[in-house]
Amino acid sequence: MRQPFASMNHVSIGAIVVALAAGGLSARTANVNLLLDPPDGTVNTLEVSVTAEAYGTSRSDSDTTTVTGNALAHLTYALDAMTCEVDVVGLEFTGGRVAMEDLTFTLNYGLFVGKINATGEGIAGTLDTPAPPGSVGEGAFWTEDHEILLNEGTFHAAGTGLIALVLDPISINLADDPVQATTVGEGFLETSSPSMAGQVAMYNVTLSLPVDFQERVVEEADLSADVGGVGLLRAQGSFSTVVPDPPVPQWTGGASGHWEQGGNWSSVLAPGPASTAIFDAAAPHQPALYQDSAVTAVEFLSAGWTVTGGFALTVGSGGIASAGSGTNTLAADVVIGDALALDVGALATLVFEGLLDNGDGHTITKTGAGLLVINGPQDHAPGAGFEVLGGTVEMNTDASGTGLIDDAHLSVLVENAELHFGCNQHLDTLEIGDGGLVRFTGANVVVVKNLVMNGIPLGGATLTPEPATLGLLGAGLLGIAASRRRRTHA
Repeated sequence: MRQPFASMNHVSIGAIVVALAAGGLSARTANVNLLLDPPDGTVNTLEVSVTAEAYGTSRSDSDTTTVTGNALAHLTYALDAMTCEVDVVGLEFTGGRVAMEDLTFTLNYGLFVGKINATGEGIAGTLDTPAPPGSVGEGAFWTEDHEILLNEGTFHAAGTGLIALVLDPISINLADDPVQATTVGEGFLETSSPSMAGQVAMYNVTLSLPVDFQERVVEEADLSADVGGVGLLRAQGSFSTVVPDPPVPQWTGGASGHWEQGGNWSSVLAPGPASTAIFDAAAPHQPALYQDSAVTAVEFLSAGWTVTGGFALTVGSGGIASAGSGTNTLAADVVIGDALALDVGALATLVFEGLLDNGDGHTITKTGAGLLVINGPQDHAPGAGFEVLGGTVEMNTDASGTGLIDDAHLSVLVENAELHFGCNQHLDTLEIGDGGLVRFTGANVVVVKNLVMNGIPLGGATLTPEPATLGLLGAGLLGIAASRRRRTHA
């Protein structure tokens, strides 16, 4: 790992940016305020030492100090418009302030000779990049491209005993004589995956800067003194950028079935969190997930598609649309990353065969005159909703995931549409509005914590088919109420 990064340091940032642009990546810059984490003994805590040689005799002492404050950094990075991932290639520290607690040192030369008592008071400074910018590769950078410039506070030193007779008190004002502390080693700059809000991508940045320096602060005829520090500085910040509309990726499947391979898409880049994945013209290979992937939307413009694979597809606010005459199937797991719109055309069928993961409790809205079929397992967090506002929905797995009413978190609204229960169900709420129809096509019992019809709450209910298929219409409120009374009195 070290050698490839070392060779990159000899390449200018400009050359790197040109190379990135040639590879389809957009070069950008960002200013980040990096706040130091609270000191905890592991990070932002320095072991500071003073070593003095007086009249041929060397003594040293150390003290521990915490470091607080911030560092301002100017980042040069490449943005992949398809995946919205960033790759930082340049780092320049431009300001901020880091401060240490006061320090005390005692250099003991023996009972008869005396001591040198030294203090550091109000020591502070900033992170600096003398020859900006410093290169970054794969999240790593050379610390010697940067320095800690201590330019605030004072060092005092005075002797006792015989030392006091030959050593005048020393006072060093760092504003006049700053200490430039340079560390030789490798630091790290980690950038998170994006958090998307529309076309705005937000990134968290974590700086890990090892400190290990030794600098001379006093050089006189009979006395020299060095100050050193060892520890780890860690700071965090964030920045955002507007992601441009990426090339529209349409599946071609020319190379293989690998979803993540750009050669299988018309855009030559696999779709990312800001992209809509489009499926239309027939392709030699059906798509399969060989790693977790994310898109803002999926559009099936024709029928006959099946997305397989042992990984999950996260779908964002753009939802899933299924058109054409026939069936499209999501056999891979689907993670609901935002409120999910499902639009199924009049002649289309959309089937979920994999896990429907609604672990963040979003609302699913089904529109369109077509058929939506849920055959795969379901996982809904508290607050999850399912609005059936058009066509037909077949639920052939229990929304609770466990068959227990205590685990029932999904609230379902049916309005101007049909909902078919193909198996026993446990729901938080079942609300039947105008034009809503619920049928028991395979279920023997549907248990709900809250039953609402035409806006009237009826409390918890256990519904069974009478005799074989039960249609629950908004207009059938009295029939349901009577049915509940019969079960109560039975």
